[in-house]
Amino acid sequence: NLQQVYGTGWTIAGIVASQCGMPLVAASGANTMTGMDSFLPGATCLGDILTRHGYGMSFMGGADLEFAGKGKFFNTHRYASVEGLRELKDQMPDRDYRSAWGLYDDTLFDLAKSRYDDLADTERPFGLVLLTVDTHHPRGHMSRQCEGINYADGKNPILNAVHCADRLVASLVAHIAAHPAGRE
Repeated sequence: NLQQVYGTGWTIAGIVASQCGMPLVAASGANTMTGMDSFLPGATCLGDILTRHGYGMSFMGGADLEFAGKGKFFNTHRYASVEGLRELKDQMPDRDYRSAWGLYDDTLFDLAKSRYDDLADTERPFGLVLLTVDTHHPRGHMSRQCEGINYADGKNPILNAVHCADRLVASLVAHIAAHPAGRE
């Protein structure tokens, strides 16, 4: 009996909710927010607040930035670095290794570990926000790093994808904790 809050149940609405603390209520509906010059410029969101306090903000996502207006949202709300599939593809070890949505999460997390190291080696505080795609319903997508790793009996593909995501997040957290900046 779990339910999402109204106005938070699709990609850009979830981003707005997590970054701005409010639901997205729009006449156009769902992920059709690409045709604007800016995205909620009157809202004060996490990127606006942290940038004002001297943080360098970075966004990395596995899918195209044009989808749902994600790129416009993060650019409007003062993220200095905004990268999606197109921007990250040259950094991918295998450019053909992609799901229907974009980068598999194992690739995104590996790139994020490298980005974290670069950001942590500077003197400036920072925020690094990731948007993954492997747990996208209805079936999810399995990263190579999780081949053969199943949840329970392995018959539910979305639960397998969530189980994989859990392992990938744990690996990122361990990477951050092992970095000198992660121990401060």
